[in-house]
Amino acid sequence: MQTNHNYTVTYSRKNGQKFRGETIDTIVRNQQGDCLGLLRIIRDITDREENDEKIADLMRQKQLILNSAGEGIYGINKEIQHLLIQKQQKCWDTNRRKLLINP
Repeated sequence: MQTNHNYTVTYSRKNGQKFRGETIDTIVRNQQGDCLGLLRIIRDITDREENDEKIADLMRQKQLILNSAGEGIYGINKEIQHLLIQKQQKCWDTNRRKLLINP
């Protein structure tokens, strides 16, 4: 029988460097329910949190651009196709997670 507890905390390495760690604590018990020990796994998630922050910033920038675009954004891609992105046509392709545009 196992009991899990997950949390995120800032840890310090031996050299003093700080990092964000996702921690999973598991109490390991025998069949009678007696505690045999504690298993703790700490995973450095600093890069993941920094990337999530960058993505959120880019999403805010994208939203600012779309909000200030008026009727839409017009452009030409590398294949010389005309593209129009209109605010009212913002929808997400859940499979590709890309903004759909009208060629």
